[in-house]
Amino acid sequence: SFVQKVGVITSQDGAAIQDILKVLRQRHAGIQVIFYHSAVQGMDAPMELAQGLHYLNAWGDMDVIIIGRGGGSWEDLMAFNSEEVVKAIFESRIPVISAVGHETDFTLADWVADVRAATPTQAAQLAAPDLQQLRMEINRSQQRMQAAMEKIYYNRSESLDQLVMKRILKTSGLMQSLQSREDKLQDLTERLLRAANDNLSRRQNQLAMAASGLDKLSPLKVLQRGYAAVRGETGVIRSVQQVSPGDKVQLILADGVLKVKIEDRETGERWKK
Repeated sequence: SFVQKVGVITSQDGAAIQDILKVLRQRHAGIQVIFYHSAVQGMDAPMELAQGLHYLNAWGDMDVIIIGRGGGSWEDLMAFNSEEVVKAIFESRIPVISAVGHETDFTLADWVADVRAATPTQAAQLAAPDLQQLRMEINRSQQRMQAAMEKIYYNRSESLDQLVMKRILKTSGLMQSLQSREDKLQDLTERLLRAANDNLSRRQNQLAMAASGLDKLSPLKVLQRGYAAVRGETGVIRSVQQVSPGDKVQLILADGVLKVKIEDRETGERWKK
């Protein structure tokens, strides 16, 4: 089965998230990306990275998680050597690709992860199937199948021709029987080829429909329609009960983040309409 939902844990301000999204769109436009913003260096980075892994595992239906950053000095990578991050990767039920972005230095996260990628770009390439490549493989399989069927048909026809030549002096009834068998063989071969082509067309249509459906479900598409995601100090906010006047929250939009302060909150049935 193909990867359909990818979790990404990195900083929203770094180049890593842009590199990952660019590659995923190029290779599989319909793939769904669940992004978790986290600091990738500094005192808060180990805790936030570990929280991101726990959060995406709690989400439940992720196919793979990419965690990393866009390179940096050895000191900048220390969060990926922390006990919190290493333990969270080890305990993850979902396969994890580490993408620290440092080709020569390895962190502890690289050793614990299921797969180590040298860069965020390579991590995205490992996570997402290349639909163009898949189409080429399907076409090659179709060509091999057709060649095999034609070879079978040729060999069977040749055998029948030889048999006819040996018994050319037999009765016309035998000749008619042989001709009938050859016709049936040709008909069977043509039906097999049609069935193979029909099955391939159905698979390609299903793949195209699935890719289109996944693209519509992308969080980035939702944000581009005017919606926003709200995050507080403890994570994603889904209810007004999670905040109080004076709290500071982040509104994540399609093109950036707004930092706001809660002045008041309202609850009631009118917001459910």
